[in-house]
Amino acid sequence: MVGSREVPDLMRAARYIIFTQAMPFYFNQQYARNFSYQVLIALSTNFIGYGLAGLTRRFLVYPSYTVWPRSLVTIALNSALHNEKNFPVPGPFKKIFRMSRYKFFLVAFAAMFVYNWFPNVIMDALSNFDWMAWIAPTNRNLVVWTGAAGLSLFNFIPTFDWNIVTFISDPLMVPAFATFNNVAGGAVGLLLAAGLWYTNTWNTGYLAPVQNKIWDHYGKRYNVTRIVDSRGYFDHDKYMDYSAAYLGASNALVYGCFFAAYSAVVTYVILFHHREFTMGFKNLVSASAISTIGYNEG
Repeated sequence: MVGSREVPDLMRAARYIIFTQAMPFYFNQQYARNFSYQVLIALSTNFIGYGLAGLTRRFLVYPSYTVWPRSLVTIALNSALHNEKNFPVPGPFKKIFRMSRYKFFLVAFAAMFVYNWFPNVIMDALSNFDWMAWIAPTNRNLVVWTGAAGLSLFNFIPTFDWNIVTFISDPLMVPAFATFNNVAGGAVGLLLAAGLWYTNTWNTGYLAPVQNKIWDHYGKRYNVTRIVDSRGYFDHDKYMDYSAAYLGASNALVYGCFFAAYSAVVTYVILFHHREFTMGFKNLVSASAISTIGYNEG
């Protein structure tokens, strides 16, 4: 799981680090625009993922039960495109498909390319299809519970954009139990976010309940450059002169869950995956013993 998931996450992290450093609204560190710096920070963050994968390979890489299903999709695609033989495949309505793998891939790619223009450029409403809020757009509670900037509850057709459907969990790749777990967690989080917003906890009632932006006490986007010094370090005096950072209800809840998850993952692994770790340690000891015997014999 480290080898298959951490590396793509670190790739995105490197990109976000560069954007956050270079953009004037954030840290305005112009050296982050240097190509050499960007290459080095991308390599260094990726080496973290590969390094963790190497150190824990006997626990999280080699055993077959640790392979995340998303990796199997990539493997299947590469295998299909590198296989020179084409076989007829039975399809719906008892139809036999004889299209080659490359032709099918190109047709699917072209269809995805054309369709993605509609929700992303031509008609944004396809991405956030909050039709229930359109019924009474001035009704505060209706917009909060069903709108795209709200909780999207009871909105049974929230989007026609596959990128949004698969933003958290892709149901075609991820096992059903993981998808249902995400849905259940989202339902609980939705109710908690609603409670924070309606009670105006941490001043969340002044902001949209679902948004990922940070605001100051003037109701404007938080300007990070106003609380850092010339080196980009946090300056407490500037922070006190400017403003505290205000988060929406859902965003504040997400950050709280992050801190809880970091602690809970240790307990979760001990309770549910201690057997796998025991097997990994046994394999490690066995491999070390075999290496030692081979070295002594040599």
